[in-house]
Amino acid sequence: MESANQALIDWNVNEDIIYYSPEWFKMFEYNSDEIVVNYDFTISITHPEDIPTAVRKLEDHIKGKTTFFDAEVRMKTKSGKWKWILTHGKIVKRDTDGNPIRAIGIQTDITNIKVSEQKFKESEEKFKSLATLLPEVIFETDIHGNITFVNLKAFEIFEYNPEDLENGLHIVQILAPEEVERAQKNINLLLEKETVPGEEYTALTKSGKRFPILVYSNVIKTGNNITGIRGIIVNITD
Repeated sequence: MESANQALIDWNVNEDIIYYSPEWFKMFEYNSDEIVVNYDFTISITHPEDIPTAVRKLEDHIKGKTTFFDAEVRMKTKSGKWKWILTHGKIVKRDTDGNPIRAIGIQTDITNIKVSEQKFKESEEKFKSLATLLPEVIFETDIHGNITFVNLKAFEIFEYNPEDLENGLHIVQILAPEEVERAQKNINLLLEKETVPGEEYTALTKSGKRFPILVYSNVIKTGNNITGIRGIIVNITD
């Protein structure tokens, strides 16, 4: 069903005629009688940086490599404003040689979503830039406990290096073996309740040195979904 940011597409490939429902013309500020909507016109209002990926995905779909054609591109309105458009389509008719005859789909304006994603990304980058130089260990993991980010202090204390992180490092690997079961229970509890009190553990460096730590952690959420864990580790040896 169409909405204020969604339009239907019906592409007659042989005649190179693309039917856009009325909502598309509202989205792009055109009158239906002032332009000829075909493949060339669509390419002409698509951002040059996005064309190669979109064309490759279309070619893959034509060759039958994908069930649907999905592409996110920037497209320009009549007034020159760029909008992020998600095209979800499918070839519904082919000739006896397998060449496409007709395709249908939906185009959705996802500009607001893209803007929000960019702001979130910038916020995350700012956080990591600040966290890098903090005097205590800052860490992030994915939903499975695999470490995705640590600051410089973490490498200093636990004796691991960036290559170790790239090769895969689980949060329990920095704990003494006898602490792993309790830590895993606390991780599951955290994912269920979204917050737990600070916990003391015996930590383990890469070389096998043991020392006491205090861990405070919370969940990372994207929208309503928990996507990982973020926390701070304090060396309480003193």
